Amino acid sequence: MSHQYPDGAGARKGALPTSKLAADEIEKKGRAKLLRTRCMEWFEAGHQGTADDCASALGEIVFSIRPRITELRQKGLIEPTGQRRDSINGSRAAIMRKARPQLEMPLGANYEAIHGRPIKTHAQAEAEGYTED
Repeated sequence: MSHQYPDGAGARKGALPTSKLAADEIEKKGRAKLLRTRCMEWFEAGHQGTADDCASALGEIVFSIRPRITELRQKGLIEPTGQRRDSINGSRAAIMRKARPQLEMPLGANYEAIHGRPIKTHAQAEAEGYTED
């Protein structure tokens, strides 16, 4: 297939040839793309949850959804909330959400260009005798 992971279904390095064949087949049929789209729509609707939660909401089996969640996460479209809960097999699974937009540059990165001097930390300003009073 012409798709490269995570833009398409993949198989782990060292996986059996049947894993690669299955990945190629689900891509060729368009099913992986459909499931990625449906998962992303679920997150875009404001839902948060584990891959198992998403599978349940979509009426799909977890074994079809878990890889799609991993692909979306690898592409930076969804992100973990920092919370975890038990999955259906008893392991702790990350609760995911739609990824928040990232700043293109660190806050204050263009301060010097605008003001002609570097930004100072609070500690630097205090060391130079500046007070807020």
